[in-house]
Amino acid sequence: MSIKEGITGDENYVAGLIGNDAWRTAFLRLVADIWEGEHSDIFNKGYKEVEEIFSKEYGFSEFSNLRLKISEYEGEEKYNHEVEKDATPTNGWFKVLEDDNYYATIEMMIPPKPEEKYMASALASFMAAGKAYPFTIG
Repeated sequence: MSIKEGITGDENYVAGLIGNDAWRTAFLRLVADIWEGEHSDIFNKGYKEVEEIFSKEYGFSEFSNLRLKISEYEGEEKYNHEVEKDATPTNGWFKVLEDDNYYATIEMMIPPKPEEKYMASALASFMAAGKAYPFTIG
C-alpha cells in the first residue's frame, strides 16, 4: 500500500480510469456524429447545452465544475492516411496537431472531417494521438 493511498483528495485510480474511458467514448462518438452531419449546431451552444447533449446522447455527465465548449478546427491541415516513402512514419494527425490553430483546453476542437472511406481509421488515429482528452500534454 502506497503512503499516498489514504490521503484525502487523491483520485481513486480505478475511478479515474473509468472516467477517462467514459469521456473518450463519449467525445469520439460526438466527433463521429459531427462528421456524419449530426449535432452541427453544437458549435454555437453554451456549456449547459453541451453538457445536456453529452448526458442525453452519450451517457456522459461527469462534468463537475468543468465548462465545456466545442469548436471547429480552423486550420488548413487534413488527416493524412499515407506516409511518404522517405519520411519517418508518423501518426496521421501529426500535421493537424502541430498546427498552431489546434489546441486542447476546456474548449474541445472537433478535428477536420476526413474522406468518408478513412473515417474509421481517422477516428482511431485521433484517439491514439491523445487529443480526445481535455488535459493531454503533447
